[in-house]
Amino acid sequence: MSSIENGIKSCATHQLEILAIDLKAPKEKKEKFLCVKCLIQRIDGNYIVLLNEGLEMIKEMKNKCKQQSMDNTQKTLNNIKSLQSSVLEINKLFSDVFGKLQNNFDENINQNQQEIECKEKTTEELDFDEDFETLSNNYKGNFDYETPKQKVDIESFKSLMDSIQGQLSWMANAEQFSQIFESIKSIKSQYQIEQPVLKKEVEKHKTLSLSQTCKQNDHGLEIIMIYLNENEPDKSGLACSRCIQQFPKREYITLEDSNIKWKEFNRQQNQMITKYNNNRFAKFNSAIKSIQQLKEIYNQTLSDIILQLERKRVLNKDMQQANQNIVEEIYDLNEQEIIRVVEILSQIDKHQKLKKEQEEQDQIDSIFYQNLKQNLENLIQYDVLTKHNLLRIQNSNYLKQKNEEEIIQVKENCHTPDINFFIKKFELQDEYISILDDAFNFSKMLQQEVDDLQQKGTLSQLFNSEQETQSQIIQKQYETFQQNQNRMKTFIMAEENLKQLSTLQDELNQNKQQQLTVQTQLDESNQKIETLNANIEQLNQEILKFQQEVSNKDEANKQIETLNAQIEQLKLEITQSQQIQSKLDEQIKTVETLNAEITSLKQQITKNQQDADGKLKAKDQEINTSKQQFNQIQQEHNQLKQNLIEKPKLLSEQYCNEVWKQIEEKTKKKIKMSILIYQGTKDGMNHTTSWSKINGKQNLLFVFKSKSGNIFGAYSPCQWLQNKNSYVQDDTLSSFLFTQTHNQFYPLIEANKANAIYSHSSYGPTFGSNHDLYIGTDFQSGSSNIGGTYKVDQYNIADKTIHLYGQATPNLEECEIFELILK
Repeated sequence: MSSIENGIKSCATHQLEILAIDLKAPKEKKEKFLCVKCLIQRIDGNYIVLLNEGLEMIKEMKNKCKQQSMDNTQKTLNNIKSLQSSVLEINKLFSDVFGKLQNNFDENINQNQQEIECKEKTTEELDFDEDFETLSNNYKGNFDYETPKQKVDIESFKSLMDSIQGQLSWMANAEQFSQIFESIKSIKSQYQIEQPVLKKEVEKHKTLSLSQTCKQNDHGLEIIMIYLNENEPDKSGLACSRCIQQFPKREYITLEDSNIKWKEFNRQQNQMITKYNNNRFAKFNSAIKSIQQLKEIYNQTLSDIILQLERKRVLNKDMQQANQNIVEEIYDLNEQEIIRVVEILSQIDKHQKLKKEQEEQDQIDSIFYQNLKQNLENLIQYDVLTKHNLLRIQNSNYLKQKNEEEIIQVKENCHTPDINFFIKKFELQDEYISILDDAFNFSKMLQQEVDDLQQKGTLSQLFNSEQETQSQIIQKQYETFQQNQNRMKTFIMAEENLKQLSTLQDELNQNKQQQLTVQTQLDESNQKIETLNANIEQLNQEILKFQQEVSNKDEANKQIETLNAQIEQLKLEITQSQQIQSKLDEQIKTVETLNAEITSLKQQITKNQQDADGKLKAKDQEINTSKQQFNQIQQEHNQLKQNLIEKPKLLSEQYCNEVWKQIEEKTKKKIKMSILIYQGTKDGMNHTTSWSKINGKQNLLFVFKSKSGNIFGAYSPCQWLQNKNSYVQDDTLSSFLFTQTHNQFYPLIEANKANAIYSHSSYGPTFGSNHDLYIGTDFQSGSSNIGGTYKVDQYNIADKTIHLYGQATPNLEECEIFELILK
């Protein structure tokens, strides 16, 4: 009681001891605390109590508040224990996830128990002014008061529930979780009922309304209903009671029904986004796993690609997290958001915008994957084994299913236990043959490129390079290339001999067929000759017979002449048959000669084939050594490419070094390689060809020269996407503009980093929201208003619109675009 007595004050007016307090008086202390004279002057029996009575009520109120807080904490504790019990039932199914949840539960349970024990042990101290103010706000009169409701840390508890729900969402298809989700919804529902301060307070028996008023025809009444017109969304809107009277035929819905529709829309959209993001997440995981298999060979480059994929996945999670922050209750929205809700709910296809955004995201992802594919093809162009490995991974699902069906069919027809093993070996042999074909084609293509370089004189220039180390490396690689080409020629020659042998074999078979035909004709001619000889013999016998039997000489002579004529005819036929026989003999000799030549050629081919087989066997032993040498040469070649930096021809050597220095200082990386990917005078001075070269690329350096002679340019690490059609943000602040003509650099303003570049399919290269540098589609039109996004305050520029170009429009004479590789 001593602590309370020390806080008692005297009446400021009468300088007497305070005996009572007016709980309904203004906040000024001199009117609230009353002495005896004050009581005489202003007595109000209902709201004036004695000091001791007030202190007792404060003590009782604090005890009730304490008990209420303990009850709320106990309720929270019971709910968490209930959830813990449900989680324990399925802990075995997902031990890792629920292990983390159990730790979280234990931590919160201990925290709540400590809070209860702390409040039980804590002795409430009296704050004279604040406690009486609280009692004043809750006092009803006649020693009756309302116990102040204690605030519950609903946000932390909601955060805990959302965290639990988020960790379980990916397992939502499990039947065991239906009960625990219902428990979470039930608990949330209880807190929403018992914490009306979190929702808009609505009086009983009063029509639900929005905080906004009707602006149609200056009605100024509360919004109580909404009318939706899916056929004509523009006519949808809010309605007050007077609107309903004016337009009774409209189909209105209550705010409660609108709120239900809005919740259902959010639920459907969340499901679409979750499904879409999960699919994208799975694709990214598959891509990452495939690329990580090659990480040991191309460590640095593939690490950069994986980092890009990880960023995409993080952005995917951020998009999903951002969607979870959408306000679910229509009552918590402002006027503009309410109108947006009406527009959405009025549309026939309410998710059209989301679908369009997802389609655009798919297009961006497609470009992203195309760039990944291009980078991988550039990396593995000298490694055919890796290339076929990727093709096998790409078609793994189809081939696996096809092979399984074939293997099952073979097993049904064959009882050999190792048939699957042999089938896999057959497939492996087919892959090796395919690799060998690619190696032949690549060797021919590479030889053609070397021949072209020799004709142009470029190869001799490389051999006679001023850089001695570079020249030595190129000569060493060229010698190795010639050795490998000689080996490949041996393989190719063996294959060509095999094809030639097959052709000769076909010709031999044709000659054999012709020989059989000639032999048949010869046999037929011999038969005819034998028949003719038999006829001649028969005629001779008839002549003798006629000479003996015919007495009449004339008749006999006539018959003899007739027979002689027949004999002459037969002799002529015999002569023709002999000529045919002679020709057949010549053809037979020709066929025999051809057979001898074919036999000799076949022996020579067989010998060549044996020699080629011997060489192939010898070369097989050298394959592993050749592969190692090839990999070493490839590494040296990559190192040589990394050391080659192609500098812009439009910039002077000194100013180019300044630009290089600016890029390395802003990016905090070293320039390992610069590649000229676009040259206007060569590729075409228009936005179509430039987009075909830069689409999907980043870390690009642009150098321009106008017809007035001004040389200027820009650099940005941002990715250029042709169909993005929006500004691209540069969080690194490494983008900048420059002009060699004025020897000036213009850095990106941090406040405007979201507008570093403008990536649009109908624009040329554009930098800054104020079009600090804008090149039109024909590379002649455009404008410049430098200083909006890129800082120019450090320079005294008279006319910012012509400062870069030397005129109002670019009128470009040349444009060079370089892709920089930074490490």
